[in-house]
Amino acid sequence: KNLSQDEDMAISDTLDFTYYNDLSIRYMRFMNIGINDEASIDVSRDGGKTWQEAWSNSNMILDNTWKLHEIDITSLAARKSKVLIRYSLGTTNDYWQLSGWNIGDFSITGNFVSKDVGISRVVSPAEGCGLSNNETVTVVVKNYGATESFGVIPLRYSFDGNETVALDTLYGVMPVGD
Repeated sequence: KNLSQDEDMAISDTLDFTYYNDLSIRYMRFMNIGINDEASIDVSRDGGKTWQEAWSNSNMILDNTWKLHEIDITSLAARKSKVLIRYSLGTTNDYWQLSGWNIGDFSITGNFVSKDVGISRVVSPAEGCGLSNNETVTVVVKNYGATESFGVIPLRYSFDGNETVALDTLYGVMPVGD
């Protein structure tokens, strides 16, 4: 969402999650906002060009102590290289002025993906109707992980919803991004 001039925000530095999945924002929160106040946490995965909401309040929040708050941002940020996190407050009114956001012990947790080899594209056959077990299948394999993969790399694929599964093996070293 685009913020108006009446809203305040704090935006993180650019974060690179190219090799991370299962991402969560964790922080301690002491928040006080009125029923007509708006607060949100948004995530950009394209360096700030567009934003998607990760969390927003749906009613008044009156925390009387610090509370742990955790938000899963996997669908918004995993495996992306230009991620920004934005905390915003506003619009608000002058009726009842409260303390707003108070944040401490901010962290982002996730699982580092060191090895992740997968089929990136099927080269042939171009169409799947009427094929037999005699057709040759050609695929492009890519290393999506953060480190080179080497040794014996098992490949598995199916074109019929796993009724028939083909197995193959790739031997050797596969550099990152190859």
